[in-house]
Amino acid sequence: MGSARLLLTEDLTTAKEKSKIHVFCTKAIKRLNESDRQLPQVEFMCRLLKKGIGVHTGGLLPIVKEMVEILFGKGLVKILFATETFAMGVNMPTRCVVFNGTKKHDGVSFRDLEPGEYTQMSGRAGRRGLDTVGTVLVAAWGDKLPEVTELHKMLKGKAKKLSSQFRLTYTMILILLRVEDMTVEEMIKRSFTEFSTQSQLGSKNLPDLKKKLAKALKKLTKKEDSNMHECTLCGGNVESFVSVLNQEKEMNMKLCLTLGIGYDQGKSSVHEKHLFPQGRLLVVRCALPGGKTMLSNSPAVVVKTTSKSLTVVCLCPDTMLLPKDADVVEIGGNGDDEDDEDDEAETKHERTAAAHISSFMPNTYRRLLNDGNVLLVMLTIPYTKIVRICSDQFNVSSVVAVPATKKSTAAGTRKPVLGSRKKLTTSSSSRSRSAFELAVYDNDTAVLAISKYLTKHGSSGGFGMKQLPLAYDLKELKLNDMAVVQLTEELETVRAFINTHPCHGCSRCTLARQPIERISLLKDKLTHIDRVLSNENLSLFPDFEKKCKILQFLEYTSVEDSVVQLKGRVACEVNTCDELLLTELIFENVLEPLTTEEAVALLSAFVFQQRGVDDAPELNAALLEAKHSLELIATNICAVQMKHGLELDPFEYVQERLNFGMMHVVYEWSRGVPFSSICELTAVEEGTIVRCITRLDETCREVRNIARIIGDPSLYHKMEEASNLIKRDIVFATSLYL
Repeated sequence: MGSARLLLTEDLTTAKEKSKIHVFCTKAIKRLNESDRQLPQVEFMCRLLKKGIGVHTGGLLPIVKEMVEILFGKGLVKILFATETFAMGVNMPTRCVVFNGTKKHDGVSFRDLEPGEYTQMSGRAGRRGLDTVGTVLVAAWGDKLPEVTELHKMLKGKAKKLSSQFRLTYTMILILLRVEDMTVEEMIKRSFTEFSTQSQLGSKNLPDLKKKLAKALKKLTKKEDSNMHECTLCGGNVESFVSVLNQEKEMNMKLCLTLGIGYDQGKSSVHEKHLFPQGRLLVVRCALPGGKTMLSNSPAVVVKTTSKSLTVVCLCPDTMLLPKDADVVEIGGNGDDEDDEDDEAETKHERTAAAHISSFMPNTYRRLLNDGNVLLVMLTIPYTKIVRICSDQFNVSSVVAVPATKKSTAAGTRKPVLGSRKKLTTSSSSRSRSAFELAVYDNDTAVLAISKYLTKHGSSGGFGMKQLPLAYDLKELKLNDMAVVQLTEELETVRAFINTHPCHGCSRCTLARQPIERISLLKDKLTHIDRVLSNENLSLFPDFEKKCKILQFLEYTSVEDSVVQLKGRVACEVNTCDELLLTELIFENVLEPLTTEEAVALLSAFVFQQRGVDDAPELNAALLEAKHSLELIATNICAVQMKHGLELDPFEYVQERLNFGMMHVVYEWSRGVPFSSICELTAVEEGTIVRCITRLDETCREVRNIARIIGDPSLYHKMEEASNLIKRDIVFATSLYL
């Protein structure tokens, strides 16, 4: 309001407009009693409005704000000083919008305006049907201009994404526990917090996928039950061997989790380069994209690692069925270099298309015709698909220095298989790739070398290795962490059992493992789908479970079946403040010894929100005792919630939920003191005082309803009297819009 005072010497209205404003203001303030009409804020705003100047802030009295809004809508206010609330919530276009600065106070500190805030406020410039152009000005005070980067971000930056403010309150949980139409879990699923997750689940059609997987599992299990799992060649139990292999895979998952590999989306683990350098030999087990089989203990070479996944080249089974649209490029065979110029011209288009798909990329295949018809696939897999981290490593330097292959190489020609799906090229991202990645992506000689290396470590066609390669010695990491040491010892025990198992190295068992491992994979997928579709997958479900236990501990619901008890029914009535605090306050009979004026003054601590206001001075003994009792209740409730797993700070919990800065003001107001005298008791603005008392009346009505539920006529009449005492004069003046 200080800026508006500087314009008191200006006069922006005509005599006719002054007359209209005077008549309107006189009629509006007649709704107030004589003393309220003489309030400094009312008189000052009437003077400003007659000059065509208005102010619209949160500290104004409600009737004064309505006067400004109505006169601005009629075009009688020429200059309006307003906060963003006016621009955000009221449809009041104007010819020109002026920003006093590019920063705002968010309740804690000053920050730059967000692009969305600027767009919303500046969008008021330009009146439809009156202005062809809306003008927006950003004021620069003194010699200091706003930074260009700040202005560019504010003017052209992206709007802030919508984030859900949905919170599970105790009142919401209790109400939903009392009704049968909807559960708390269904409410969480319908919230904006879970919108993206539920949309993705709907697009994937997981229920149908679950049915298909269950049908395939039943068919495969029935077929497998008819076969004996005892190997007639080695005498070992194939199923037990698969179980031990799964144990090693799970331990590798735990190892990666312990070392922070594959789980930190922000940055890579420091141990990643030691465990997974380029060329590291791995044993992996995963389903192939679009294929009708899976890689079962297949050897693979690491090409690239990230914080969440790694790219590998794997050896595929020779019995594998490829999808029709698979990206397969054949390497080798008899090259035909005797084509004449006419033939070359005819095949120019085909060679050009081949060049586009020549790069060996993830989810593409290479078939090596000169090397026993070996099939390789490049995959990007999570770290959870690793069965074993091997000690052996492919010699990366042997292929890095080899020049890139063009049409033909010493190994023969390369050509795409008809029906290849994707058009891939590496030109756009080759700068960010390492020399080994580039060699694997675009060099046939490097692919041939990797093929020979993987074939040496795998069985025929790479389907299920007979002998697992030697595992990497985790002691080389030189870690002293007890969890890693213990995990290392367990891994060594499991690996020793694998090496001595009769099925290890048995060719017949290698083939027998295929259906068993596929059954295990299907079971894992079904378990994952069940977990995704279950309530436990909801982000707010852990918070819901903790709050249910808190309600049971405080006896708001029964322990056996979560039936809402009397205290829970009371908490369901509270919407204006903290339901647990108010309920405990009532059941502790803190309000009983207080007078009506003292009771309503104590309740003001629940609804007053402005920070930075000192606690009420010179309270009587009864109010001081009640204040201390309320603080003790808040501390105890905070302790109970922390005990059950909620992360709270006791000091902040009490400060955020209780504010005693208006107790003396409300106490005097309920005793009949005029509003003009009330304003002299505090530095809080008039509009804030009115909002506090208005909300306090709602709280009094809620406590009155609670008194009826618990059967306390004394409290009922006390709250009814309190509501009548505070509902008077300017605080509850009739709205000008009615």
